[in-house]
Amino acid sequence: MHDSSTFADRPNIEVNTEWYGNLGNRMYQYFAICGLMEHIGPSTISNADFNDWGFSFPKVDRTNYRKHIVIKSAKDFDFDRIKALVAEEPSTFIQIQHHLQRKDFFLDKDLYAKRFKAMDKPEIEIDDDTIVINVRASEILSGEVHWYPLVPVEFYEDIVRATGKKPLFLGQLAPSPYFDRLQQAFPDARFVNSQGAYKDFETVRSAKYIVPATSTFSLAAAWLSDAEQIYLPINGFLNPAHMPDIDLIQDKDKRYRFYLFPMNYALPVDAAMEHYKAIAGSWKEISSAHVRAIRRRPHQMPPVAEVAPLGFSEKKYVHKYLDVALLISNGWYRNGLHHFSDIGRKTGYSIHNSFDEAIEFPNLALQGVPTQSSISPWSSGSSIEEDAKLCVSGDSSKEAGCHTGEDFEPWWAVDCRQNFLLKEVRVFNRKNDDVAIQERARGIAIEWSLDGQTWVEVLQTHELFGVQENSFVPLRFIATENIIARYIRVIVRGKTTILNLAEVEVYGVLDH
Repeated sequence: MHDSSTFADRPNIEVNTEWYGNLGNRMYQYFAICGLMEHIGPSTISNADFNDWGFSFPKVDRTNYRKHIVIKSAKDFDFDRIKALVAEEPSTFIQIQHHLQRKDFFLDKDLYAKRFKAMDKPEIEIDDDTIVINVRASEILSGEVHWYPLVPVEFYEDIVRATGKKPLFLGQLAPSPYFDRLQQAFPDARFVNSQGAYKDFETVRSAKYIVPATSTFSLAAAWLSDAEQIYLPINGFLNPAHMPDIDLIQDKDKRYRFYLFPMNYALPVDAAMEHYKAIAGSWKEISSAHVRAIRRRPHQMPPVAEVAPLGFSEKKYVHKYLDVALLISNGWYRNGLHHFSDIGRKTGYSIHNSFDEAIEFPNLALQGVPTQSSISPWSSGSSIEEDAKLCVSGDSSKEAGCHTGEDFEPWWAVDCRQNFLLKEVRVFNRKNDDVAIQERARGIAIEWSLDGQTWVEVLQTHELFGVQENSFVPLRFIATENIIARYIRVIVRGKTTILNLAEVEVYGVLDH
C-alpha cells in the first residue's frame, strides 16, 4: 500500500483530492487513487485524513508543481493516459474532482484491509449466529435524494427468514415511522443506535453475516470484512443500470449474494413504506453473471432523443408500473421516459396520474349516466348511451372511447345523479398518430349544469391537446371557486365535426 514514505524517492508527482461526501465516499476515492499510484509509479497523496486508522496526508501547495492535471470524471481517470502525461513532466499535480466509485480502479481488497487495520475487539459482541443489518435512515427519510432509497423492511424479513440468523440492526435508528416498522417486524431483534462512523464501520466489518445499507460506508465495511456471506440489495445507486457512472458491486467475490430490486426512487418515509408493501417480494436473487449483464447493457444502448410529455413524472411512472421498474433495473431501459418513448405510449401505459396535484376526490363520472349528441357507423357502441359509456371506463390510457356523428357542435355529457361540489374535470383526447383526427377536439369547451338544460361554460380552448408525445395529457379544468353541479358537458364550439374522445373524468364531493 502506497503512502508518503513509500514514495520519498520521487515526491514530485502529487495526487490531491477534493473529498466528496462522508467516510464511505472518501474511502472509495482513496481506494481509486491507490490504484492509480500503483500504475503510474512513485507518487504521493495529499489532503487525506483517516486518523481513526492512524494515517493522514497533509495538504500541499499546488503552485510548487509545473504541470496540473484535473480529473473531473471517471473517463478522465484513465491510468494509461495519466501515466503518459506524468512521464512528460515529473513535476505534476493531479487534482481529483470526482468520486471515482468504480471497482475497476481498485487494488486487491486485502491491501486496503491491512491499511485500514481492523479494530481488535469491537464494543458490540457479535456471535456467528448473528446477522448484522446496517441501517441508513437519517437524511434519506425525506426522500430528497432519489438514488438513496430506504431498504424495505420486507426485504430484511425475507433475509432473516431464509438465513435463520438473529438480526442485529445497527446504525441510524432515531425514532421514525421506519424505525417503528422495524421494531414491529422484529420484536426480538437487537437494535444498536449509531456509535459514530468509525465504531459502526468496525462493528459491521467484524460480522460473519452482513446486510449492507444503500450506502458507500456500509458497502466498504462489508467489502473489507472477513464475512462468510454478504447479502447485497442492488438498489438505488448500487444498480449500475440506474447510475452507470458508479460500479461498486464486487461480482467476482464469492462471499456476496445479490438481490436485484425493481427500479425505485427515494420517497418520503411514509410513501416509501406504502410503496414497498406494493412491491414486496419483487426483489430476486441473481447470479454474478446477471450482474455483469446489467452492467453492460446501459453502455450498449444507442443514444435516443427523448422529450418528456407534459405532465410526465419519472418517479410516478416507474412506481406505478412494476414491469417497467423491473425492465429498467435489468438494464433494458435507461429510465421510465425511455420506456414510455419506446413502447409505453404505444401499448397503453398511462401517465394520467403523473401530475403534481394528487387526486383526492372520487371520479363521479364512473357512477354517472352518460349520453352524447349522436352515433355514427364508426361508433363502437350500438346506441348513443352505450357509445357514451365508453368515455367513463376508468381507463384513460385506451386509444378511443366515444365517437359521435359529424354534427354541428357535437357534445358528450354525464349526469352524476345528484348534486356535487365540482373540483376538477379531465378530458382525454383520442390517441392516434393522425393529428387530423385529434384536431376534431380543437375548440372544445367544458360546461356544468344543475338541470341539464341551462349550461355554464367554465373553460374553452382553441389549442390542440393530448397529441403525439403528449397523448396522455388531458385538458383540465380545476375549480377555483365553489361550483355546485349535477351535469358536466364537453362540447366543440362553432364548427361541424366529430367528437371522438378517449375518456372524461369528473372529480368532486357529493352534496349530501
